[in-house]
Amino acid sequence: MPENKGSFVSIEPAGGLIITAVKKAEDGKAMIVRFYETLGKNVIAKLAVKFPVKSAYDTDLLEGLLYRNKLTVEGDRIEIRVKPYEIKTIRIELSSGVIAQ
Repeated sequence: MPENKGSFVSIEPAGGLIITAVKKAEDGKAMIVRFYETLGKNVIAKLAVKFPVKSAYDTDLLEGLLYRNKLTVEGDRIEIRVKPYEIKTIRIELSSGVIAQ
């Protein structure tokens, strides 16, 4: 699938991962990305963000941090590991520190 030039986030390779939500975190200090795995496979992929990333964490559906599980970030890419059929929510803190209203 060709990269969508207008997207804030994308998954490389997409495989069976589907992004279902991109929104500002409830506390207004980060971005939330939610996605799920559709093919029943373990997946290791990169979540590409159009902005410089400071840090990223796994969260629950209510945006609570899970065991302070910090994800590996390289520039604007975040390594994600997803189990079969898992719904995943990631909190992304941008280097700029501010999420626009």
